[in-house]
Amino acid sequence: MNKIYAIAGAPCSGKTEVINALKKGGYDVIEEVARALAEERGVVFDDKLSQEERRDISNEILDRQTLLEADLPREGTFFIDAGMHDNTVYHPLFNGEPIPEEYINYNNYDTVFFLEPLRDYVNDEVRGETAEVATIIGVMKELAYRNAGCNVVRIRAYPNLDKEASVSARVEDIIRHVVHDS
Repeated sequence: MNKIYAIAGAPCSGKTEVINALKKGGYDVIEEVARALAEERGVVFDDKLSQEERRDISNEILDRQTLLEADLPREGTFFIDAGMHDNTVYHPLFNGEPIPEEYINYNNYDTVFFLEPLRDYVNDEVRGETAEVATIIGVMKELAYRNAGCNVVRIRAYPNLDKEASVSARVEDIIRHVVHDS
C-alpha cells in the first residue's frame, strides 16, 4: 500500500525547496500542479487574467490534481508539493466560485506536513500575492486540511539557520515523522 504525504504551507513557505531536497534524497515527489500549469501556459496568477481564464485554470488544476493522485502507484511513498486543499483554498479566491462539493472533505493523505512561513517573502514568476495576503492564505490552507480531517503536522521554519541548513532541518523533521509513522 502506498503512503502519500502532502507538503503544504503559505506561499513562500519553502515547499518547493523541501520537495527538491526530498527528491535529491531519493524520495518520490510530485511537483506542484498549479505551478506546472502556470509555467506550461506562461501565466501569472494575478488579476490580469479574465474571469473565464481564471475559472478554466482553477478547474483544470483541481482535475489534474485529482487524476495525478488517483494514478499514483499502489506501492511506494510519495511526497506531493501542495496537496488538494492548497487548490481548494485558491479556487474561490481565484475565480470567485464555490469549491465543488467533492473536494471539500478530500483526504487522500497519510499526513500533511504544514511548513511554517519563512521570514522573507519573495514574489516570483508565478506568485502574485502580497506578504499579507500570503499569510491569510496560509491560515486558510491549514484550516482547510484540518477541516477535511487530515492529520496535519506543523514543520518549523528554523529562522536562525541559513537557507540550506533550514531546508535540511525541515526535511529531517519530515523524515523523522514518516519513519515514526511506519
